[in-house]
Amino acid sequence: MDFLPRVERVVRAWLRRDFDRLPELLSDDFTSRWSGRTGTQIFSRKSLSVENLAFALEDGLSETTLRRKLQELGATESPGELIYRLRMEYAAELLQQRSLSIPAVGELAGFDDRRFFASRFKQFHKLTPRAYRSMFSPVCKIPVRKEESALE
Repeated sequence: MDFLPRVERVVRAWLRRDFDRLPELLSDDFTSRWSGRTGTQIFSRKSLSVENLAFALEDGLSETTLRRKLQELGATESPGELIYRLRMEYAAELLQQRSLSIPAVGELAGFDDRRFFASRFKQFHKLTPRAYRSMFSPVCKIPVRKEESALE
């Protein structure tokens, strides 16, 4: 499996809390280090950070080595920028579903503070979370009141 696509798949699985799928995306060495544990037991208590991502991808992989490895493969983003972009994409995906509140979407995307989430979302997508969500809501036709003629 190519390294860069694997990194993206791991981050997406981590964000979706699809923890039991993570070990299959990681190296055999990682899986053997954690044998006997499910992906949920390994990842659910760890926050998604560059340090934790590097550790999950390869034993002994530092943040610096991860950054260098991504650059060698032609990545234009740092590991932190990659995580941030995928968090924003995941938040946008959740907002389209309309089943969660905006603060809940922010929390699921990895933002503890709803105002910080809203400002970062607006900076990234050029729309507030509410405005973004409204683009995907069903069109609501509001009846237009006929104006009575004042000239009668």
